[in-house]
Amino acid sequence: MFISQNPVTSEVLGRYESLNDKDLSSLLKDAHTAHNELKGVLVTERCLMLKRFRILLNNNKELLAQTITAEMGKPITQARAEIDKSVLLCDFYAENVEKLLEPKTFLAKPFSVKLRHEALGIILGIMPWNFPVWQSLRFAIPAIMAGNAVLLKPAPNTALSVLMLEGFFSESFTIQVFKTVLSDTTLVPKIIADPRVQGVSLTGSDKAGSKVGALAGKYLKKSVLELGGCDPFIVFPDADVMLAAKLAVHSRINNTGQTCIAAKRLLVHKDIYKEFKDYLIHLFEELKMGDPIQESTQVSSLARADIRDILHVQYLDALAKGAKAIVEGGLVQGNGFYYNPALLENTNKKMLVRRQEVFGPLLTIQSFKDARDAIDQANDNRYGLGASIWTQNASLQQQMESKLQVGYIVFNNFVSSDPRIPFGGIKQSGYGRELGDAGIHEFTNLKSILYS
Repeated sequence: MFISQNPVTSEVLGRYESLNDKDLSSLLKDAHTAHNELKGVLVTERCLMLKRFRILLNNNKELLAQTITAEMGKPITQARAEIDKSVLLCDFYAENVEKLLEPKTFLAKPFSVKLRHEALGIILGIMPWNFPVWQSLRFAIPAIMAGNAVLLKPAPNTALSVLMLEGFFSESFTIQVFKTVLSDTTLVPKIIADPRVQGVSLTGSDKAGSKVGALAGKYLKKSVLELGGCDPFIVFPDADVMLAAKLAVHSRINNTGQTCIAAKRLLVHKDIYKEFKDYLIHLFEELKMGDPIQESTQVSSLARADIRDILHVQYLDALAKGAKAIVEGGLVQGNGFYYNPALLENTNKKMLVRRQEVFGPLLTIQSFKDARDAIDQANDNRYGLGASIWTQNASLQQQMESKLQVGYIVFNNFVSSDPRIPFGGIKQSGYGRELGDAGIHEFTNLKSILYS
């Protein structure tokens, strides 16, 4: 049973029966038919269908944003921003997919060579609850535009948002290219094993990624894994300290801290550490916690009780092992799963906050003495998703970009994915890329054709 329930009010928004084997067989058959039909549709026609989808998405922004907020507690202003970003995703692929899929030709004497990107078949997406629209579409749109059919398994607590997306696809595409898989994890091995399914994309924890990656390997299926992060936010002395602090807080608190690319480890040069820390404390103390439907709310309820419980364990573990709470966190009594934003210093590698992904409003801050020290501290982590670096020094920028073990670096701003730019990580943050040209090519067969 899939149950969508408001985390603040406990209102049940929807109950959905899980698929059985018969239902799954029908879904796979229909998706295979859709893929075969989509292969015969010109890319220009796919673009027209995507533009129709984009219109529906934009016209229903408020309804969809309200649904996201009701299902997982995202502040309403941020839920609207999620839809806006998803609209930009549609625009990027509608405007660029013909160029991205256009065959490339070159000479390799004695041959004339053509390279074609061709769709694989059915692609399974296993998507999380924290950005139910954006993360579903950043997987599904490029896969579909490449000619694949998509089965998407949502998180149980955000099924309603994804079912709304399925409705928009049904209205805008003449082929049923997107279907929701309402199932627990027990059916995932059967789906991946099916020969009509040729790939799987998962956004989630490294534990889930390990299991899905193993299944994909067992059945020789292409996989893309976008997993957890423990992103460093590195501030050098020549940075705009006030701006860096403001954006560090924005990055960490966005979505009430429930995002893989949030700034989770602040690394601040010793010469500006006290100034930065003092300003950071002030910003934390000004944060507005409240009902996610209120426009002024910056920090809301976490999505589920277990998420808050894990966060509290991580916080208490750090304190017990010597961390100092310069802004105290803690459970908030009453309705919902609220947690007071926390700022910790004096953390070390023995603490859970340094060994695990922290999914909630908890931030750590440490000092560093020079670039080498900053690089060592940043890389001393099993994750490798993103990094934010604050310096205007070109030589230092070059050093940092070549030495940091991550998949995505942003200078003088916070880390945020962009539809135009390939996104993904290394180490325990996964492999493969979404978005940009790489995102649409991940689930295609690069076919080499030689003419003599």
